[in-house]
Amino acid sequence: MSSHLVLNDQMSDVILKVSHSGYSWRFPAHSTLLCAKSQVFQEIIELRRDEFPPIINIMGVQPDTMLQLLRYVYTHEYPTEVTADLLSAAEKFRLTDLRERLEEMALQNLTIERACHLLESLEMREPLMEDCVVKATCMTVIESHAYVVFSSDLIFTFGKNTLLKLLESCRLNVPDEAVVFWGVWRWGRRYCSQNNRLLTEEALVEVLTDMLVRIRAIKFEIRTTITLLKLKSWCSNNEIILLSVSQCYGENFMVGDVRELPDQ
Repeated sequence: MSSHLVLNDQMSDVILKVSHSGYSWRFPAHSTLLCAKSQVFQEIIELRRDEFPPIINIMGVQPDTMLQLLRYVYTHEYPTEVTADLLSAAEKFRLTDLRERLEEMALQNLTIERACHLLESLEMREPLMEDCVVKATCMTVIESHAYVVFSSDLIFTFGKNTLLKLLESCRLNVPDEAVVFWGVWRWGRRYCSQNNRLLTEEALVEVLTDMLVRIRAIKFEIRTTITLLKLKSWCSNNEIILLSVSQCYGENFMVGDVRELPDQ
């Protein structure tokens, strides 16, 4: 085993430079071991063979992740915890065995909360993780437990892009689409608050319009709960939403015919 060589300057012939949060970390490494494990490292080092020592800038990888990758390369020691950054790095450097082991670990006892956090982190690493089996499984778990996700604080786990993708799914397991609506509405209130926007109807609708058009209003069963929105703001200037809501409430629905919202 080569554990004593990890971060050891002795006989190192390559420097891995990792930049993160405005700081740089330099990891001394040994090209023979890197090339033996990763074709990506081999290709990079061959391009820098005229430099000594070659300094390889590693982008999009956190320092702690780089250290865990080196431990794996040198000792075949697997990380004890799976992160989206590790999965992404294993894919980036084509460490197939490590990636498969991480995927296996991630899928063991995958909770709803863990699925939410992993999905959001992996979505931030597109397109590298586009076909990741862990991401697909997380999506399935969230779809199956959509009622829990959209009616709890787990909805705040997601950024806007991830939430948009969830709303495009036709497999969200909720008893009523109103559950999805109120999850999105609460997310919008949190977003406005965190970004110092006024918590007005107009501000919320501006933030949420592209999400609201994805909600299947025709699937609302407890229709009276959605009159809470003041649908005038929701529907104005959006024929798609207006059509969906009209189908839901009936042809006699009038955009201005709404009631006040109770606090949510």
